This record gives sequence, C-alpha cells and structure tokens, in this order.
Amino acid sequence: MRFLLPLVFVLSAIAQRTVQVCTPDAACTTVDTSRIGSLRFEDYRVTNSSMNLANLEVRRAHLSQFLQATQNLLCTANPNANAILNAPSLRFNAASADISEVESVGSSGQLIQEVYAQIQLTNLVLSDGFFTPSFNFRLSRNRGASLLTLTFAPAGNSVVELTERYALSVDPNTGRVGFPTALPTNAQLLRLVWSLTANLNKILTHATAYKVPNPTPFGRPLFTPDDLRDFANSVSLSVAAYATPSFPPVLEATCEKSPTNSCLAQDELNTFAEALARQGSEYVATKSATPARVLATNLTTWAKANALSKSTPANTAILLRPISLFWPVLQQDSILAASDRDTINAWLLPLTQSAASQDFSVKILDAITRRDNTAFAESVERYYLVLNTLRADGSIPEQAQRGPCALSATNLAISQMMLTAEAAATQGFDLYSLSVNGRSIHTAIEFLLDAYDNYPLLAKYNNPNASCYLNNAAPLERKVFELQPNAASPAAWVEIYLARFPASALAVRLKAKLGLNGLTNRPLASAAAAANTSCLFLTPQELTPVSLPNFDILSGDNQTGPVNSTLPERLAARVRGNAGNPLPNILLNFAIRSGSGTLETTSALTDPFGVATTRLTLGPRSGTIQVSASALGGAPLVFQATAQGNDPKLSPDGIAGVGGSIPSVRTASPGAILSIYGADFVTAGLGRRVRSEELLDNRLPTNFLGVCVYFDTTPAYMLDVYPNQLNIVVPAITGTSTQVRVAKNCGTANEQRTDAQALAVSTAAPEFFSFQPTSSGNNPVTAVDAITGEFFGPLNLFGGTAKPAKPGDYVTLYLTGLGTTLPAVLPGMLATGAAALQSPVTLKLAGQTITEILYAGFSPGSLIYQINFRVPAGLPANQQPISVTVDGQTTPVGAYLTLALR
Repeated sequence: MRFLLPLVFVLSAIAQRTVQVCTPDAACTTVDTSRIGSLRFEDYRVTNSSMNLANLEVRRAHLSQFLQATQNLLCTANPNANAILNAPSLRFNAASADISEVESVGSSGQLIQEVYAQIQLTNLVLSDGFFTPSFNFRLSRNRGASLLTLTFAPAGNSVVELTERYALSVDPNTGRVGFPTALPTNAQLLRLVWSLTANLNKILTHATAYKVPNPTPFGRPLFTPDDLRDFANSVSLSVAAYATPSFPPVLEATCEKSPTNSCLAQDELNTFAEALARQGSEYVATKSATPARVLATNLTTWAKANALSKSTPANTAILLRPISLFWPVLQQDSILAASDRDTINAWLLPLTQSAASQDFSVKILDAITRRDNTAFAESVERYYLVLNTLRADGSIPEQAQRGPCALSATNLAISQMMLTAEAAATQGFDLYSLSVNGRSIHTAIEFLLDAYDNYPLLAKYNNPNASCYLNNAAPLERKVFELQPNAASPAAWVEIYLARFPASALAVRLKAKLGLNGLTNRPLASAAAAANTSCLFLTPQELTPVSLPNFDILSGDNQTGPVNSTLPERLAARVRGNAGNPLPNILLNFAIRSGSGTLETTSALTDPFGVATTRLTLGPRSGTIQVSASALGGAPLVFQATAQGNDPKLSPDGIAGVGGSIPSVRTASPGAILSIYGADFVTAGLGRRVRSEELLDNRLPTNFLGVCVYFDTTPAYMLDVYPNQLNIVVPAITGTSTQVRVAKNCGTANEQRTDAQALAVSTAAPEFFSFQPTSSGNNPVTAVDAITGEFFGPLNLFGGTAKPAKPGDYVTLYLTGLGTTLPAVLPGMLATGAAALQSPVTLKLAGQTITEILYAGFSPGSLIYQINFRVPAGLPANQQPISVTVDGQTTPVGAYLTLALR
C-alpha cells in the first residue's frame, strides 16, 4: 500500500525555516520549523552513526538475559537453517529402493493412491559418529498431486531415538518445504533427518538396486529410477534453498495495486522485504553467519542485475526499510567481498534517494549511516509536520480518508513515525514527547485503537477518490491487529512502543488487542517496521515486569562550579530490574527543572549496564540548578548542582513598593518608585544614589553604575544602586503585567541578566512613604505641617520632635504611584512645578472622607507626589488609619496618622 505524506513545500531555508503543509480537508498552512520542540532545526544532528535503529551492544546484552530457546524463538528467521547447512555428511555400503503403490481412504472418505519408494541404507555412518547397520525411510507422492513427502517411521528401524513418525514435504513446482508433522526434538535424530534430506540426490543417484513389482499392484505405472533421481534432486535443492533462500531480482516495479489493477512486482517486493526484515534482524542481533550469507547473496544478485531500475519511490521504500537496518553492519562483514560491497553501495545510493523522498523513516536511517546532518534534521522535520496535520481526535487526514484502506494506511503512517522516533532516540533526541497543540504520536496511536473498534470514527472522513488498493465499497480492512503464524505483523511497531512505554495505558491496550502475553503471538515482524521487532526490541522486563521506580543516581549529584562552566562529572542514572539486573536500551529523559543551564543531551539510551548519562553546563546565573531524569513512567530522579558567580540575583518576590508596606505593593504604575532586592548588583562599597549632575535633561539615567532594570524591554530610571538593593522609577509601560529583569554590565558584551519576575501593571499603585516602616506594617505616614514644616507623628518619633495633628492643621502627605498629572511629568523626570492629578483622589482619615483637599499631585522639584489637606474637627485622637484611593487602587492597610483632639 502506498503511503502519502502531507504535501509539503519548503519556503525558506535561511534564518527562519518555514514549510507549507497541505491536507485533504484544509487549506495549506505555513509551519515554522526553525524550532522543533525545544531545539532549533540545525540542532538535530547525527551523534552516533554506528546505531541507526537499534544499539546492537545493548540488544545483545538484552538477549543474553533470555534463555537460548527464547532467543531462538524471537530471532531465528529459519530455525532449521543452521541444522541443514551444518548437517553431517554420510556414507553407506549399499542402498535399495523398493517401489510400489498403496491405496487407502482418507478421513473425509476420499481415495488416496500413494506411490512410494521405500529406501533402505546398509551400514549408514554419519560424520558426527552416528552408526546404524540398517535404516529405511519413504519418499512418496499421491497420484494427481505434485507434493513429495519424506517419511521417517519406527517400523523396520532399530534406531532407538526414532520412536514416532516424522515427515516433511517438498513442492517441486514452487520449491516450498513444509512440515506435515513436527520435527524431532532429539538432536541426534534431527541431524540424521537433515543429513538424509540434504543428501537424497546422492543416495538415489548411487542406489544399486531398484525393485519394481511386476505386475504392478493396480496395473498402473509406478516411479521409474529416473523419476526418483529427479525427485531426489528437487528435494535436496529445495531444502538447500529453504536454508538459504534466494529471490529473483525485480527489474521493474512501476505498477501499484488498485481495485482494477494487480501488481505482481509489488507482491514479489513484499515477499523479499519480509524475508529481509527477518533475516536482517537475526543477523544484526546475533551476528549469525547464516542470515549474513542469505543477505549478502541476494543483495549482490539484485545489485548486479540493477534491480528496480524502474520503480516508484513507494515500491522502492518497501525494500529500503529493512535494508537500511542491516546494511550498515553487513557492509563491514568479511562475508561480503569488497567488490560486491561496492556494487551494492552503488546500486543502493539512487534507490535510497528515491525512497527517502517518499518515506522519511528510510531517510533518517540512511542519514544516520552516512552522517548526513541535513537529511537527519529534514526527517525530524517531516515527523513534526505530520504532528501538525493531526486532527484533535488524533486522525491523520491523508490516511483517514482512504475508506476500506484507512486503518491499514493509518497503521503504516504510525509505523513510519515509530521508526523515525526510535532512530532519533538512538541519536539522543526524544520525538516521542514532541507534541503540537497537545497532539503527539501517542494521540495518533490512541485514535488507531479507537477507530479499530468504532468504524464510524473513520467513516466520516472517507473520500471515494482517495487512493486504496481495495474497491471503495469493500468492507473495512481489519488486518492491522490480526496475527498469523509465520506471517507479517502489520502492527510490528507495537514492540518498539512497548519497550519504550511498558506501563502506559496505551501499552496495556495494545498488548490486549494483539493478545501479547509473554512469548504468546511473538515474534512480531514486518518489513513496514523494517525488522523482526520482537528480536530487536522485546525487553526482559516484558517477560518479567519491572516494578518502578527501580532507578537511582549513580554519579554527578551535588556538584559545584563557576557560572558558564561545564561540570566535570557526568550526570549518570542507572535503571534496574526487580532483581537488580541492569536494563539496557531504556530511554531516559533529562530536563532542566529549575535554574540556569544547558544539557549535552536531553534524551539518552541506557547502556548494557543500565546507565544513561548527560553533561550539565552551568548557565550565566549563580544559584541552584535542578536536573530531572525520568524513565518508563517512574517518578523522576533529581540531580542538584550549584553555580557560583557574581552575577546579579533577584530575591524571591524581591520587587516591592518603596514605602515598605506589609504586604508589599506588587503592582507597577508609570512614575512610581519601586525597590528591588537581591545580591551582587554592584561590587560592595561602590553603591550610591544618582547625583544631580548625573541627570540628563532633568531626568534620571536608565544605566547607572553599569546596572539597568528592564520592564519587558523598556528600561527603568535608576535612582539608587547598592549591592543588595535598587530603587527605580517605573517607566512608561502599558498592559496588565510585565516581566522585570535586572542587568549587570548593562550594554556590554558581558551583560548578565537575572531571571524575570512578574509584576502586575496598573495606571496607579498608591503607597505612602513612612517615617518609620515596621515589620508589622503599622507605619506612621510621612506627614509635615504645611505651614511650619514640623513633623506630624507619634510623640516618640525623632526623639520627641514630632507632634500630633489637630483640627484645623494643614497637613502635607508624601506618596508614590498616584498616576498621571496635568501637566504631565514623564517617568524618571523631576517635576519642575505643580502638576495636579488627572484622576479624582479619595482621602480617608479615621474612617472619615476628607473633603478639604487643597492639592494632590507631584511635589515640585522631586520624583514623588504630595497631598495637602486640612484636618477636620471631630476626629478621634491617637493613631488613626489613613488611606488614599486613585483609579480604583487603594494604599495598603496599616498606614496611620497621629491625631490630637485639639
């Protein structure tokens, strides 16, 4: 089946990389691929060209944890191949063949006419030391049939190992070898069977006695000696081909299956590709010589014939997926002659380029092998673009429209995505967690499961004109999760997913859907998934589930270093099974949890010892950095490091109104004065206030002693700069919130900025100045007698020089954050004269609204506001609460003015 990607056009490959994506049910959209996830396009690079899909060292460590019988079940493409190829040679003194015929009635009542030759060998000796004075077996064929059957039975034999009947069959027309009964489990007897079968042509060629009854039992002709020799030759050749199969090259594959068109070339490619997937997986996982010979022989034959010289990219991709898996290893194997390797490489190069245009999983596997960073990044980009096309329900538009082929097409697309994600994982990139609008490969898998059980989810997307090799009126093809012995498993990618996410809800659903329980229904193999995925990905913890978290920090915790330095010790986490055994090939995700720093890699596979590592480079800011490591759904481990430096630091909630109110004023208004608390703003002993001669056009500087404060990107006006505190004037900002950062070495190449702190923004944020801020927040406001200049406050203030305010006194209050005035006074500028508030102001004292406000606005010649009012009669004495409200914003509670009765 052909798999069409969403139509994409790269619009620009310069600073901003954009791609146009077109889907069947939507207009084309432009996707920015300059950044994919947290990384730039160019950050996706080949880091280990020796692994393009599976870490072979890790895989062999996994296999070593299985019993040999389990290894054979999982990985051996042909469990009899080695036994056939290594069958012992034989010799005998004499051979005879008794030819006859027998009739019988089958279980369904049919007449069976069996013509046979009973072959007997005298003094049979095998090269492994086996000897028997006499051994007999039968070669037979039913009349009207072509199938030849070899039967080994206890009757007439004295071989103690032969206690029941065994049989194998050969079809001379197709060369297919079959097994009507199970093969012997006894090793010696099995060697004998394969030795006789492989040498049958030799036995019957040298037979000295052919015995034919005369007359024949039913008056019909029987086998002739020439017939027997032909049969023996067919059997021996077929068994040899069964052990090391060969596939005739397909020279042209330009056809495609459709409701009105068959495509024999596609069928032949699929047959060869499935064999490559199984043989290739056995080879790369076990380095066995038998599949290596099969692969090398066939690829050499196809290359020399220039197979697929005419082909579609989709048909070429059928072969290139499994070849891309094993070829990087096979081309280094001594079993392949250098000249053959060069011939195959020359043949594969244009084919790969063609297939990669259709299939980005082929492209990424090839890119890793050739260390082609651009092709690698483009493959990740294509994966990302598929995520961009996913609908909210997880359907892939291009595939969901394909009517009866929709499930199969969706499954093939997911298989391609899985191969790409796994190939990226071998290079340290986690595409599994990549998402667009909350949609990821997991979303697509969930839709496939849902749609398999609920066809209407797909039916609504059907397009009768969409490509499908079935007639549009045909029933929905439901082969995705169907398993047949020794057949391709369309959902073989599930094995990769289970190895990555064994404890996830989707993993549970997938195992139930496929009926996977231990080794039941395994191995899963498919050329669409490039491999026998059970051989390459089934993990020991699948057979013995792991209770998580079973992983720990091995090294790299609690390191200290200067800012911008790379810590000397790698951060290493170890993943273990229930019995403490290491779990290789587990994907560990590392992430900066807090603080400033960068990681060498954010994803890494555990090695044969169950260990995955990354390296931490401290960022430009000092303080504590936390790095999390997570795997298999377990609670994350947390590494901690400390960066040391003299970079500026903001205290938590370190921005507050200058008046010292409790709770602090955490709202910024243009022209208000705020205090910023932290450390290392300037070197100790160098801090001070801005001097009058340092004003520029009567305005505070925005860069003072190399320190700046940014409200988003707008610089504030600097009033005081000290090592642990800054006082600034809020610039002209709008909106409802802002991000504030302090910068040291402002305006230079070495500028250092703190992390941002968020502040609310309002047109006004009124706050009193206080004579004596206290930790309780009950603060005497800064107030003076407008006539005499004496302080109004409690009698103990300033050594008893303050006085209470009495009815009729004219009081001046000093504040900040009262908002805009007329005429306007720009933020950071000293008011040159009176400038009254534009907004109404409400003043309350002792719970009573003051009606006689004489002035509210900027205090001339300063950066602060003042309010002048007259104290009315009838207010209670002592400390009385006072508040100001402007533009709906009120001063913090706790401010008071001391009053007298008269």
